[in-house]
Amino acid sequence: MKQFISLILAVLLLAALLAGCGETPKESTSAPQTTEAPVTTTQPGEEPPAPLDVEAFLRQLTAEHPEANAEALCAAILESPYFTMFQSENTEFYFPGLQFEYRPKNVDEASCVVDYMGGSGALIYVFVPEQDADPQALAAALKENAMPEWMNYEKPLANVESWVIEGKVFLAMYPDNMLPVEGPIAGQARDFVELFHSYLAEHPEADCQELAAYFATHQKICGMDSYKVQEGRLTGFGDFETETEIKGFRDGAVFTPQMSPSTFIGYVFRPSEDAEAFIALLREKANLAWNVCVEANTVITEADGGLVLFMMCTE
Repeated sequence: MKQFISLILAVLLLAALLAGCGETPKESTSAPQTTEAPVTTTQPGEEPPAPLDVEAFLRQLTAEHPEANAEALCAAILESPYFTMFQSENTEFYFPGLQFEYRPKNVDEASCVVDYMGGSGALIYVFVPEQDADPQALAAALKENAMPEWMNYEKPLANVESWVIEGKVFLAMYPDNMLPVEGPIAGQARDFVELFHSYLAEHPEADCQELAAYFATHQKICGMDSYKVQEGRLTGFGDFETETEIKGFRDGAVFTPQMSPSTFIGYVFRPSEDAEAFIALLREKANLAWNVCVEANTVITEADGGLVLFMMCTE
């Protein structure tokens, strides 16, 4: 019994030490709300984009590329705006979204695209079976071993489908109402400055949460969440000895990596009064070492249309 209690205490101590590594001195006053789907906007009078019919899309894609192998078909999938946030995944050692102990059999080629950045875990596999293999049996086995909850146990993907198309086997796991992701995509932190100005030029009435959600779903830096914040103690401001509150804004939102610690954090604010004075306050109170394990080296601020963009990052 004493050994068991000692083991439990050791595990708890290790967990506390790991938690301390990612601890930040200033927490947001609002609970995080994950951005679940890319933000797609339409101009007044425009028809909203139609959700993707995944099976029809794959059948057309295969017909247009009859000689393509699995990797080439996945590359063609990534060219569609519906798959802007997806990326290729190497399947040599790991098959995302499938039971860990399962390995597809009788396969010549396998390739996969996955939505990591959008956070949905949606994916599409393309398999080329061996010459004498039964593609229908492979399709059935893939569907049986699929794990729609592999990325989010609380919200598994709504659709799990497999098809045999022109001798190739496809497995797709995806949410309802897949929509295209339009507009520029940030590849580094400073790219958000261009997105900030271009989005406000087309959507001058946008609020902070709308902008933060747009940023989180139009970047390929890391998986991000976005949520509203209120005046008070905010992550990234002040130090460990001095309690700091950020006030002087009537609307605010954060877009931040899902994994912590990180050297990136971004905010969008609507100042109550003078934007320049508010930016000066943010820069004064910003703490590049708000995490105890890592430290950013750059502060970026921009103002446009009554809104302020604030970011800390490593360049």
